[in-house]
Amino acid sequence: MSAPEAKPTPATNPPPAPVHLHPERVTAEPSSLRWILPAQLAPERARAALTPLIAAGVLTDVRLETAAVVTCLADGRRWRADGATVREALSAAAHDLGTGVGTGSVAQDDGRLAAVVREVLDGEPGAYLRSHGGQAEVVDVSHGRVTLRLSGACTHCPAAGITLDRTLEREIRRRYPALVEVRRARR
Repeated sequence: MSAPEAKPTPATNPPPAPVHLHPERVTAEPSSLRWILPAQLAPERARAALTPLIAAGVLTDVRLETAAVVTCLADGRRWRADGATVREALSAAAHDLGTGVGTGSVAQDDGRLAAVVREVLDGEPGAYLRSHGGQAEVVDVSHGRVTLRLSGACTHCPAAGITLDRTLEREIRRRYPALVEVRRARR
């Protein structure tokens, strides 16, 4: 008697790499969550992926931000029950881009990062610098790296490095998780 022949196993595709989506509460709107998007998922594509959830009555609105979307849950819905549905739609949209890594264009990614940096410098973190007599200017945004020139009171301030790391970089990274680094320009 011969040994049974081994049956070939069908080829399977490896599972897609996980897509990291970070939801945050919107303080003034308890029915809303802000989803910080991975670099490969443009907000417009995320909105398109979520539109069917509006039609299904899960969401009432999807608002775009530079590197995030804000989703508003319909009345009678709970994030604990429906959050996974929103996450799955966003994750599927990111994987539909092909490799699931990058948009295919460093320039597009750097453009989104530059827009986030401008929002941060025009917003509360930049206002904090200005309130102390300082200023931050974008020198370069390239390959996920941001170079800023600090001027005014920041020029010789011993706390400028802390402000750069703990205030500016932290807020930029919160809005654009694929950030590689924020560095200070040489004078």
